[in-house]
Amino acid sequence: MSQYTIGVPVGKSSQQNCSIRKRASGLFRRLAFVSLGIVLLSLSLLGVMQGQTFSAAVTGTVTDQSGAVLSGAKVDIRNTGTNDVRSAVTDNSGLYTVNQLLPGKYQLTVTAPGYKSFIKSDITLDGSQRAEHNAQLQIGLAEQNIEVTASQIAVDTQTANREVTIESEQIESMPTSFRNPLYAVQSTAGVVSVRTGLGAYSTDQNQNRFSLNGGRDESSAILVDGASIVAPDLGGAIAAPTMDATAEVQVQRTAYDAQFTHTDGGVVSLITKSGSNKFHGSGFEYVRNDHLDANSWQNKNSGTKRQLYQRNQFGGSVGGPIWKDKAFFFFAYDALRQANPDSYSTWVPTALERTGDFSASNTTIYDPFNVVNGQRQAFADNKIPSGRFDAVAKNVVALYPLPNVTGNTAYNFFASSKDTANYDKIDFRGDYVFNAKDSAFFRITKAWQYNSVPHYFNNPGDWDQGENDFRQVLLLSNTWTPNNNWVVNTVVSYGKWTEVDTSPSFGSDPTALGWSSSITSQWQAKNAYPSFSMDNFSS
Repeated sequence: MSQYTIGVPVGKSSQQNCSIRKRASGLFRRLAFVSLGIVLLSLSLLGVMQGQTFSAAVTGTVTDQSGAVLSGAKVDIRNTGTNDVRSAVTDNSGLYTVNQLLPGKYQLTVTAPGYKSFIKSDITLDGSQRAEHNAQLQIGLAEQNIEVTASQIAVDTQTANREVTIESEQIESMPTSFRNPLYAVQSTAGVVSVRTGLGAYSTDQNQNRFSLNGGRDESSAILVDGASIVAPDLGGAIAAPTMDATAEVQVQRTAYDAQFTHTDGGVVSLITKSGSNKFHGSGFEYVRNDHLDANSWQNKNSGTKRQLYQRNQFGGSVGGPIWKDKAFFFFAYDALRQANPDSYSTWVPTALERTGDFSASNTTIYDPFNVVNGQRQAFADNKIPSGRFDAVAKNVVALYPLPNVTGNTAYNFFASSKDTANYDKIDFRGDYVFNAKDSAFFRITKAWQYNSVPHYFNNPGDWDQGENDFRQVLLLSNTWTPNNNWVVNTVVSYGKWTEVDTSPSFGSDPTALGWSSSITSQWQAKNAYPSFSMDNFSS
């Protein structure tokens, strides 16, 4: 049975990604999907092809009790969570193959006239796995069963893949600073974060800053349900699913199938959870703050009280049937609220210096327009005449607060504040079984993030930037098996990442500082103040 894969990423903007994967052995099922494939294929000039399969397969040989192969035996593989059944018939060599199975728990049933039914339970299929499960039938009535339990150690003998699979139970029990399933990759061998180390980042684009088996960091393929979530230009992950929505994390290194492209050291594949015929739910909340923490040794030694710290992670998940054996849903929510203390000390202009009087300062002010024998001359009494004041500079100086510290030789201004991180992420997946030959699922991941920065001046003169991000990944998958020889699988995914860095002066008119509108109209940012750099001061 011949198969092929087509994948196309589309970079609509600097931080967008779209990919389509089509795997088939014959004609595509729907004209709509063919048309969509032609449109997206025409956009392939914007990127390289990168479509990969994430589904599993079961293959094996059916024999009788003497070891002779049995042709024409019927093989049913049933998803025990959804009761979705896929069927095959053994060929003249007694071989069967069932492709494009969603990862999960399965039961294998083999029947043939004149033989007892063979039932093999507790089969676990991981993503990209091609598992071998043979069956030996015994002569008897079809109503009689031979039941066996699958081995818990499944060896993939059919592909070149060499992977480590981390199941959902392991993912949930791992201690992580931020609840992101990509942290699980760091627990496997051959993974190193070259530039950043294992940092506590709340942003998805920083979670794939690792290298696999000596490759460059941020150069490994990151797939979720078979579709890439890596921005083609920046290399950062757009949006990973929540930990509660992740069924497994698979790390493939060195030896992996040729279908996996766009990587230089390995492949990380995440599989999301789906609903089943039973309702399942979970909830969590982790709280940490300065009231619960002990004071540090340094603070106690210096007589300093515990600093402000607030951290709250909460969320949950729920999944189950919408229509038994037909439609299922799964929803997960993850949130973070965090506040960290921060402080700032510096020199700011004194009240006298703002009038041009530097007589009480330790700095000599020179007149750039009074040069004698090539040497600048100091202003009389170290005072700058008010007529020399620049209108813009005068307004900028007014943004600095007055000194609030006296008798200190290191600084004359001190302020404390806090920076906050608000993070929300949702995952929704809906699965639908049209019939025994046709099934589909839709998944969406959305994340909102707002990181504020400390405000020390409490006016537009504060210089740091906040971050306001929105991320989303949408995926649609359809699997159709018209007969035992054809498998048509179509996956379309789209990802978008919008990042907005906001200045404290955002929304302020720069002409208020003294510039003319003819100058500010030429600036790219027309509703914010520019940055200033001055000796001993910054804004």
